[in-house]
Amino acid sequence: MEKGTKRTSFDLTERNSKILKDFSEAKNSNMSRVVNNLIHVTMDIDSETKKIMTKFLEKQLSECGEKYDNATAFEKQDIQRQMSQYQGLIYLFKDSKSIRAEEEKPVMKKIDLNEGYVLIPNKDDWIILDNFAQPNSKKYAGVVEVKAPQNQKYNHYVFFSDYKYGKDYPAGFEEEVYKACVEKDSNFQKVLDVQPIPGVERKVTKDSVIPGLFHIVEMNDPMYWNDFTPNYEPPYGAVIIRTN
Repeated sequence: MEKGTKRTSFDLTERNSKILKDFSEAKNSNMSRVVNNLIHVTMDIDSETKKIMTKFLEKQLSECGEKYDNATAFEKQDIQRQMSQYQGLIYLFKDSKSIRAEEEKPVMKKIDLNEGYVLIPNKDDWIILDNFAQPNSKKYAGVVEVKAPQNQKYNHYVFFSDYKYGKDYPAGFEEEVYKACVEKDSNFQKVLDVQPIPGVERKVTKDSVIPGLFHIVEMNDPMYWNDFTPNYEPPYGAVIIRTN
């Protein structure tokens, strides 16, 4: 044993053991040196470097989110995997004190549903569409989000329904939710006014303003929390929790 070292025993999954072995061989090194170097360059860096890395990763994560809306089904699968990797790296580099401070800050709002509740950001730009349906009478919730150029900010609108996934929303459902958005916020009408005329093709560009309906996920739904994305983090932290 080299001077200044300490023998340590820990368990690795079979996959991680193979990854470590293959990486060590590719670097013409041994596993101990690789582990020591990994700890040094990820966990023993100064706070300013952590901030720089976290800021970069959060920007990449945001860009992935923008690509996701217009992606095909298989592209979305790849983007989700990439987003999960960025989230894991953010957790690694983000200063633990900052993480604890964010956890302690009451930034989420709890809204009771039928058989549970939904957590959403406790912000003024998240508007509750209780004029569409009362939350305690419905099992699920969703969000109206507007895709727009980065310099344009729009509210989020939370609606309640009996449909678990967005693919289940019936014909006419979207229009009814948008109507409720306008009733709560007359500015939303401006979003609808720039939408394409039915039957007329419209070219979608990065400057387009496009509203959309998205379901809020239920905690531990295997469609999202699985072997590929065990650390899945819902957008904005919005999630449905079942109490029975």
